Amino acid sequence: MPMDAILSFQEQIQQDASLRERLRHIREEWRARTLNRADARREIVKLAAAAGFEFSAEEYEAHARQVNAARGELKESELE
Repeated sequence: MPMDAILSFQEQIQQDASLRERLRHIREEWRARTLNRADARREIVKLAAAAGFEFSAEEYEAHARQVNAARGELKESELE
């Protein structure tokens, strides 16, 4: 099940400094706008796959949306 793989990947990130560093690099590239959101998600999926976790970019995006909704975070467009 993809959700289990995503959660397991996130747990592994907490335990593995090398994975955390590689994820931090992807996030920095996204913030610097050298990667767009879709490319950043694909890079995260590649990183996860290399670590043995299988899920798609779309599944990862859906999970991120669920997490943000659970946290009560609003999209910028909702603030206007």
